[in-house]
Amino acid sequence: MTAIDIQIIAYGVLGLVLVYWVKKRRFDRTTIYGTEQFQSYKHKAGAKLVDALLWGLGLGGLVSAALLTLMEHAP
Repeated sequence: MTAIDIQIIAYGVLGLVLVYWVKKRRFDRTTIYGTEQFQSYKHKAGAKLVDALLWGLGLGGLVSAALLTLMEHAP
């Protein structure tokens, strides 16, 4: 196992953890009626911003792992 393989695994795991964390954060805020509940508008805006950043980082990690896999193991 090379250093690139370890990097691929790390990016993949990090991406999956971040995507899972965003989904869990949304689930924890959801009421039994299917709507998200916030304390205030400021709290809602902040939570949505954090969710968007985490989602982007998670998908970026997964895409990075896929691209590294293709570049390293394609030939």
